[in-house]
Amino acid sequence: MRSFTIQDYQAQRQNWSISQSKNTRFIYVGNSKGLLEYDGQTWKNFILPHRQIIRSVATAGDRIYTGALQEFGYWQANSKGVLTYHSLNSRNKDPRFKQEEIWNIITLGDAVYFHSFAYLFRYQHNQITTLPTPGNVFFAYQVDNRLFVQIMDKGIYEWVDEQFVYLPGSDRLAHERVRCVFRSGPSQLQIGTDRMLFTFDGKGFTMLNTPASRFLADNQLNKAIRVDERTYAYGSVQNGMIITDEWGRIRYHLNQKSGLQNNTVLALHADADKNVWVGTDNGIDAVLLSSPVRHFRDKDGVLGSVYDATLYQGKLYVGTNHGVFQVNETDGKTSLQIVPGSQGQVWDLEVIDGTLFCGHNEGTFVLEGSGFRQISKLTGGLVLHQLQKHPDILIQGTYTDLALYKQVNGRWQLSHSLAGDFSLTDQIIEQDANTLLLRRKYRGITQIRLADDLRTIQHTTPLNGLQGANLIRIQEKPLVCTDQQSYFLEGTTLKAIPALGKQGVRNIFPINSQDYLVLRINGTLAYWRGNQSIRPLNIKHVQWVEGYENVVRLDEQTLLVCGDDGFSVVPVSYLRQGTTETQAHPLIRQISTENFDQTLYPGQPQPELQFRYWQNNLTIDFTSTQYEADVTYDYWLEGKMPGWTTLSKTHTLTTGPLDPGTYVVHLRSSVSSEETTLSFEIRPPWYWNRWSQFLYLVLLVVGFWLAYQFYRRRIRMHQSRIQRKMQLQLEEEQLRNAQVLAELRNEQLRKDVERKSEELANSAMNLLQKNELLETIKGELEKLRKEIGPETAATQYRSLVQLINRNLADEHSWDIFESNFNDVHDYFFKKLLESFPNLTPGDLKLAAYLRMNLSSKEIAQLLNITVRSVELKRYRLRTKLNLQTEQNLNEFLIKL
Repeated sequence: MRSFTIQDYQAQRQNWSISQSKNTRFIYVGNSKGLLEYDGQTWKNFILPHRQIIRSVATAGDRIYTGALQEFGYWQANSKGVLTYHSLNSRNKDPRFKQEEIWNIITLGDAVYFHSFAYLFRYQHNQITTLPTPGNVFFAYQVDNRLFVQIMDKGIYEWVDEQFVYLPGSDRLAHERVRCVFRSGPSQLQIGTDRMLFTFDGKGFTMLNTPASRFLADNQLNKAIRVDERTYAYGSVQNGMIITDEWGRIRYHLNQKSGLQNNTVLALHADADKNVWVGTDNGIDAVLLSSPVRHFRDKDGVLGSVYDATLYQGKLYVGTNHGVFQVNETDGKTSLQIVPGSQGQVWDLEVIDGTLFCGHNEGTFVLEGSGFRQISKLTGGLVLHQLQKHPDILIQGTYTDLALYKQVNGRWQLSHSLAGDFSLTDQIIEQDANTLLLRRKYRGITQIRLADDLRTIQHTTPLNGLQGANLIRIQEKPLVCTDQQSYFLEGTTLKAIPALGKQGVRNIFPINSQDYLVLRINGTLAYWRGNQSIRPLNIKHVQWVEGYENVVRLDEQTLLVCGDDGFSVVPVSYLRQGTTETQAHPLIRQISTENFDQTLYPGQPQPELQFRYWQNNLTIDFTSTQYEADVTYDYWLEGKMPGWTTLSKTHTLTTGPLDPGTYVVHLRSSVSSEETTLSFEIRPPWYWNRWSQFLYLVLLVVGFWLAYQFYRRRIRMHQSRIQRKMQLQLEEEQLRNAQVLAELRNEQLRKDVERKSEELANSAMNLLQKNELLETIKGELEKLRKEIGPETAATQYRSLVQLINRNLADEHSWDIFESNFNDVHDYFFKKLLESFPNLTPGDLKLAAYLRMNLSSKEIAQLLNITVRSVELKRYRLRTKLNLQTEQNLNEFLIKL
């Protein structure tokens, strides 16, 4: 049973009506504060506009119909997943409704019936009509597709073909208050009044005399429902509720002492899984009948925390921190009776060879008769083990010693303790003859070998690294459970168990030689058979005793799970078969982030969820409407994670910071293989959306193009610089070559000038010598003529003299001299004539001879004149050249 207090649902104490939506599997409760919604994880409150008490609630499709004082209508989820109220009052034209309060709502076909204590209103085809009842209606009931009403002071009627038909014989109920009508057989109805139960077979009424009817006669019936063909539930005003079989035999009696929050039951409802929801005068309870597991909760604190249990002589004994209790069950009630002398902390209960042993804080006891007899005062009997090779010897771990017991005259007694430090040994496993494995709490596992006489220990071998591990014997092999992996222990070597995978296991509890119950690290249970993979079990509400978790095999068909607040009884058949019913898939209920909160309502189209880039850390709440199961969840955030991850008993997922992109949340639960998905998108910032990315791409292309152009330009400039540099180098080289060539040419010219000057000088000297020779010859001829006489050879003489004079005044020689002179003296005559055009040829000759720095005598010989004549010519030339007196004629002509 699960209990929900006013602190859980945050509303008023009284709960008047309960219904479950077929579409969503959510539970809806009419409360004194308003409408309550429970989705398996969270309660929500919805208040009517005038804050009336909601007396009735019913569901049909996606609507939740509610009734209150002077008000009825329906709730429906809006686009944001939030229930909003739609009143139907405006459609009701009956003025009598203003004083009525709706106590019951029935959905039948396409019609909804609203019942007050006087009238019955029908909502159909968006119209409301008041049905013509035979009188005031005390209550209305639905049985399959039939509608029954109780008319005060008249009896029971059925609504058939738009009229009320009287049930024959129901007048005997005219003055009773009918509290329930439901089908109890193929053609039989069960009808309950305040203190009686009847059956109606279509002809008449028969009063029942069953344990159920006797209970109701004493405690006053208020509500009753048919859970299934073999299970009925009755809620009383004074003493809680009972759950019976079809024959009226009480299976369970639930009241405040056994866990119900209040003894006055105001509402009952069987959900889709056949669990019974109970609305009481102070809270809401869920009786989880769909689970084959039965829980006993110690509400009064009498029992305490359960550490061990056993069946002994057909009776159930449980050892707790308060003592050993005998558990009795009568007429659906569980009672506890403490065994005298067992008060205090009990660690261990063992039945060995027909004797019940109790390992106690004060020592070790055996049950004899109705009380315990102490056989050892060694405090803290943690574990007791019978040696296989020596069945007459028991070995026990205590707070301080490792003790051995033996039978003497049919009675067990302490024999001796083994030497050594074996304190707090709480698990013992035999490996082979005389070799034991001991688990010492907080200290790990140790292997010991006993001597043949079992009085001493031959050797001790600690197994390192196994602190906190648990020891179990499975398939005739020792098994070690750690929070990382489980191993078979072969000698002192660990061998991994592939079937259990790489997952932490707290402990493993044998059911038989092939079946095992696995307690996982997260506190959930799983079923393991042989080499098969483990299968999760939906056993809910186990509050383990931390560090002392224990599951006890009571017999071949039953296990007992020890808990901190009681115990649970589990059928072995349930573990083997599991559940064959369709299980509810997980539901995503809410997604929230900064400045955003969206409720998701099942059955509505999934919204297109898009978030800003700064809304990238999402919180997702989810639930399961498998109310009887202890649900765990796996999730996969597609787009961020590579695969599935298990959540540790939480109903909230935080994504963490997400990069812009599209994501899909995949969610699955331990009770359903069906996935639930939610898609959403984290949009990039404005500077990184599609348009900006396109712009960046364009800018990038343009940037690359500009960079390319800039690079090309730099290449061209570099090439241009290189070309200019090479051109300069070429020009410099050409200049150097030209200079060298010019120097060579100048040198050649200089040499030519020197050669020509030499030739000119030679030519001048030759002319001079020729003229001197001719003058000499002419003088000798003159002497010869004088000696011979003027008449003798006058003609030949004149002829020779004329020849000599012609050679002295030879113009051809002068032309050659002038040409050579110009080559040597760079067109001296041309420049001289350009400056002084009035010079005569004779002046030019004189100037040339003077430039050659010839003396007047040499010039006279060349010109065939006297020295005096040369001086005169020099004077005339100075005059024409406009030379001052102080200027030297030779220097002037040389510089020209």
